[in-house]
Amino acid sequence: MKIIFSLAALFSFFAASPPDSAWQTLNQLKFSIKHDVDLDDVIFTPKPNQSIKQLVGKEIVIDGYEAEIWSIGGDKSAPNAILFCQYEQKGFSCCSHIGAESYVELLPKEKINLEKGKKYLFKGKLVLNTEDHLRLPYLLENAECLNCSELESEK
Repeated sequence: MKIIFSLAALFSFFAASPPDSAWQTLNQLKFSIKHDVDLDDVIFTPKPNQSIKQLVGKEIVIDGYEAEIWSIGGDKSAPNAILFCQYEQKGFSCCSHIGAESYVELLPKEKINLEKGKKYLFKGKLVLNTEDHLRLPYLLENAECLNCSELESEK
């Protein structure tokens, strides 16, 4: 009887646990740095390793928080975009030493309102941005919140 109870408890733990976070792989991103004469600025170009390349174009699930630094909403091509971070931020964090590899630009089909300080779970198709240096290296297309309704009901 104890064995059945132990197995049931173990199964329920794994069934209720969220999927493994992709952040461990995404955080491996490195950058090449060069000066762009036309822009007269330093450009950081993402250089993904093989593990990251295997995730690109696939649906992934990530957890994290809406970033508080700035809003991407000014981008006309992505009016519903959300800056999403692996880590919760307290106040302005330009000097927090969190690198670009810890951020994802969520691109949901419809506008989603998130609450600061709440941890969310999103799924979507991972895109690696190596061309537009004014955007983040990671984009999550068709981003869908997996726990928004759950968090909404907690209010």
